[in-house]
Amino acid sequence: MMIVRVYFSLMLVLGAVASAGAQISCTSAEVLSSIQIQAPADSVWQQLVKVEAYPEWHTYILNIEGELTLNNRIRVTYKTVDGDVHDFKAKVLSYEPGKLLTWGGRAGMFFSVQHYFKLEEIDAHTTLLTQGENWGGWFGKHYGEKVFTDACTNFTQMNAALKNRLENPASDK
Repeated sequence: MMIVRVYFSLMLVLGAVASAGAQISCTSAEVLSSIQIQAPADSVWQQLVKVEAYPEWHTYILNIEGELTLNNRIRVTYKTVDGDVHDFKAKVLSYEPGKLLTWGGRAGMFFSVQHYFKLEEIDAHTTLLTQGENWGGWFGKHYGEKVFTDACTNFTQMNAALKNRLENPASDK
């Protein structure tokens, strides 16, 4: 029953953002969700790295402790689609202002994960935001269907929330 509920929730989210230039791919190896935002890449970037404002709009990351700087360690607190709260530690793997932010971690050759935000300037006033995560290692690709289905839901909802925040700033308040 839970899988059916998650499936229908995901279908509602996908339908809602499909008309907004969204692209979504959810597999056991990688989840990615892209959306066009009518805002310059620098504005999108500033919202992504302003982690102290996440509680105002972010749909699944509740808190990030530590600075988003290259090679820095961070602690991310997030909530699942089911409402459970968890945290994990990661290392900032790339930090290219206005372009790319990646964090991740690994447990030897058993498991690795990389979460990324990629920004592509379409024109001076439009940005393509792609948020994704990929898993590797012996157990990475067998992490479980619920994990990547939930990640797909979370990424798609967060991208839509960020789009709304930047395109309709009055609706945030």
